[in-house]
Amino acid sequence: MAINGGATLARDGKYMDNKWKVKFPKIYKEKLQMADIGGIGNITYKKVVYSNYEYALTDEGAIIRPTESEPVINPQKDYDLTGEALLVELCNLARDINKYDVDNTLPAENKKSIRDAQRKGFVDSIIDWCKNNMHPYDIEDLFEKYHIDKNKEKPVIYNDGYDGTFKLSDFMKELSYVYAVFTAYYAFIDVINGNPATAYNLYEEGIYFDTLDLFEKYKTTTTYDEYEEDPSWDVVKAMQEANKHEHTRQNSIDEFRKAIIKDKDEILTFLSSMIPDLKMCLIYKNSKAVFTANINSVFDICWYTLSRFIATNSGSLDLDLSIDTEDFRSTHIGVCRSCGRYMEMKSNRQLYCKRDDCQRDRNRRKQKDFQQRKRENAN
Repeated sequence: MAINGGATLARDGKYMDNKWKVKFPKIYKEKLQMADIGGIGNITYKKVVYSNYEYALTDEGAIIRPTESEPVINPQKDYDLTGEALLVELCNLARDINKYDVDNTLPAENKKSIRDAQRKGFVDSIIDWCKNNMHPYDIEDLFEKYHIDKNKEKPVIYNDGYDGTFKLSDFMKELSYVYAVFTAYYAFIDVINGNPATAYNLYEEGIYFDTLDLFEKYKTTTTYDEYEEDPSWDVVKAMQEANKHEHTRQNSIDEFRKAIIKDKDEILTFLSSMIPDLKMCLIYKNSKAVFTANINSVFDICWYTLSRFIATNSGSLDLDLSIDTEDFRSTHIGVCRSCGRYMEMKSNRQLYCKRDDCQRDRNRRKQKDFQQRKRENAN
C-alpha cells in the first residue's frame, strides 16, 4: 500500500529477509482518550495464558507454540483486559523489538551469528509478552474450549496438537502494521494539541520495519517560477529547466504544524483507510444482549480500539489554528516522561508509568524540585 512520500506498507513481507515498510517514531508526550461510540462501550476481554512457549522451524516457516497442552483461564482475580491496555503493551513490545541492539549482546568473535541473535532477541520478547499478557490468537475459541463454569463439570478436552500455535511472520507483520497506524495517529493528535515534535520525528528506520513518512512532505514548502517552455526541448532538457525554477525551503515548526492541520481531513481519511474492516456480532448471554466486536486475535482488539479513538476524536478537531490549544487534552493513553514507553493513564496528571525505574525517577525529580523550591524560598 503506497502513501504520500513514496513509502510502501507491505503486509506480506518475507520473514527476516526484507523489512516491512512501516516506520517507528520517537514519541514524546501527551495523551489520547476514548468514549463510547455508536452505543458500544469499552469492551473487556478474557485472558487465555500459557505458561511457556517454544520457537520452532517447520516446513511452513518459523512458529511459536505453547509447551503445554492446556492454558490457564482467568489466571488472575481481575482477568479482564481492556483494549487500551492491550494496545499499550503491544506498542511497547513493538518499540522494544525494533530497537533490539544485537551488537550489545554478542562478543566480537561471534558477529557472524548476528542473524540468529536478532531472531532470538525478538522471539524471546514475543514469548515473554505472551506469558505476561495473554495468548495472541484464537482468543474466543480457546476461552470457550477451556473455560469451566463453577457449576459445570470439567469438559473432556482433546489435544489436537494445534492449540495455541502461531506463525512468527504473521505476528511480526500484524504487530508492525498496528504500531505504524497507531503511532501516526498519535503523532497527528499531538500536532492538534500543539506539540508537533512527535510528528516531525515520526519518520525513522528500525531494525525490522519502519514508521510512516506521512508527515515528511510538511517539513518543506516548494514554489515554482513562471517560465516559458521551448517546444524543441526533449524530456531531459524540460526536466532540467523545471528543476532550475523549483525552490524548496524548510518550514518552521509552526508552519509544519499548520500545514498538517490544514490537511487534517486528508490525513484522517488515509489513517481510517489503513484500518481493516471490523466484524461485529450480537451475543446474548446471562439475560443480556451485547453488540460487540468479533475477536480472533489481540490485533483485532487493537484495531477496534484504534477505530474507537478515531471515531471519538475526529469531530473535535475544528480548532482555532491561530493559537496553541489545550482543548484536546484527554486521558487513557500517554507516554512516560522517564522511559518514553506508552502507558495506560489513570488520571490526567499522570506523567510516569508504573515501572519501578520510572517511579524511582519520578521520586528523584520530585525530591529535586522540592529542594529547589526550598532554596528559592530561603533566598
